[in-house]
Amino acid sequence: MARVQEYTMIMINFFPERAVAVDLWGWPVRWYGVFYVAAFILAWRLLPKLARRRGFNLNGEQLTQVLAWTAAGVLIGGRLGYVFLYNWLYFAARPAEILALWHGGMAAHGGLIGAGIGLWLAANALRINFWSLLDVVVIPAALGLALGRLGNFLNQELYGTVTVLPWGVRVPFDNFFHHPVQIYAALANIVIALICYWLFSRKNLRPGQVAAVFLLTYGAQRFGLEYWRYQEWSYILGLTRGQFYSLPVILAGVWLWFRKPAVNST
Repeated sequence: MARVQEYTMIMINFFPERAVAVDLWGWPVRWYGVFYVAAFILAWRLLPKLARRRGFNLNGEQLTQVLAWTAAGVLIGGRLGYVFLYNWLYFAARPAEILALWHGGMAAHGGLIGAGIGLWLAANALRINFWSLLDVVVIPAALGLALGRLGNFLNQELYGTVTVLPWGVRVPFDNFFHHPVQIYAALANIVIALICYWLFSRKNLRPGQVAAVFLLTYGAQRFGLEYWRYQEWSYILGLTRGQFYSLPVILAGVWLWFRKPAVNST
């Protein structure tokens, strides 16, 4: 019996290191992946309820298609965004590394674009109004982004600048305390989800305007938090890359808020 217990402990190791939740027979399950799965479970539970409040239903098969297209868009867009927006010279010399997702490297701005394309394809396939579907998705999306930032915090990545504030946290490479910008971003995304949900409950907004507020607030918080985020990439026109890439997100939100729907749109 003792040997069986010893063997089990060797094969399944809980919390073997900060970034890993559990090691299953030599396969590390990272907290980042756990939070990704939690985000999609959350979306699975929330989307049908939110869709009904928007006047359309999502059955199990339709929900699977929406989440599948969205997940594919996030993964492909996030990876290609990292490749082209942050580290093109490295990947141009090592194109096989583009597929090595397990080495890390995702860009939130690319993930937004990919998710939008995936949702557009899903909406057309299911004959659902794209703007209404977008309004439904941004609420769980904001919560999912919050979970992703918690994963960044546990991985000790995307850390902040040095601070003397009492809630500063240590990072592996020095003895200073740094801003927990991942926690700042997680809290900001939760607030964004609450704002979007409050707007979603109102009856006087056009389809797409909740998504517009999501884009505006997400772009604004990302732009602002860049001031407390350690920068490892070169600047563009005096702005960090995160700030520069957030400007189109904010402009897209402004356009979407004032967009005049087509006469035959629903």
